[in-house]
Amino acid sequence: MLTDAQADKLWQLLCEADEGKKFKAERGRRKPPSPPLPMKIPADRLESVKKNVLAYYVTLETAGERSAFSQRCKANGLPLPSAIYREVNREQIAAETKAYNKAYREANPTDPAARRAYERLQRELYPHKHRARNRSRQASRVSQTPPWADRKEMERIYADCPKGHDVDHIIPLRGVTPAGDLVSGLHVPWNLQYLRPEHNKQKKNRMTEDDWTLCCEAGPRKA
Repeated sequence: MLTDAQADKLWQLLCEADEGKKFKAERGRRKPPSPPLPMKIPADRLESVKKNVLAYYVTLETAGERSAFSQRCKANGLPLPSAIYREVNREQIAAETKAYNKAYREANPTDPAARRAYERLQRELYPHKHRARNRSRQASRVSQTPPWADRKEMERIYADCPKGHDVDHIIPLRGVTPAGDLVSGLHVPWNLQYLRPEHNKQKKNRMTEDDWTLCCEAGPRKA
């Protein structure tokens, strides 16, 4: 049998335990502290900030230091060093990438039969990716076919495609220029050409220098 003092003590302990449970439950429901708001850089100081960020970034020696600095820039709303570097050295990066890809293709020639077998295997292993890619391309073709396009002429171009050739878009539906800028062509007769499959795959979604020069000389076409 508990005495009055013992009963009061037990009641006090139970109340404290109950209050502790409530506090823990409320603490669990509390929202985490909001991250600090990124700073707003005035437009007239943006270029100066970019130069300072890039100047400090190139002095870092290890990848870990560069990664940590990039994370701090992102958290504080500063321009990312990697984006600044690509913006400043766009032409140099494009030239180096082009030279590297050319050297790699020359050192590692691709057997067309092996390439077709590899693509066939990829379609069998990942049919959902193949269907998604085809649907995306079909949607792009539909959305980028203007109402005034001569559909019969395009059907004739596809029907008359020589054996061993592909119908290619001179200006890709979703591609890039030789300088690396985004470009979006139309699905119209004058934007179609015949290419050998190996040349078409080599081109991918990047305009060639010849195509770019030809488009610049021709200028905009009238509907």
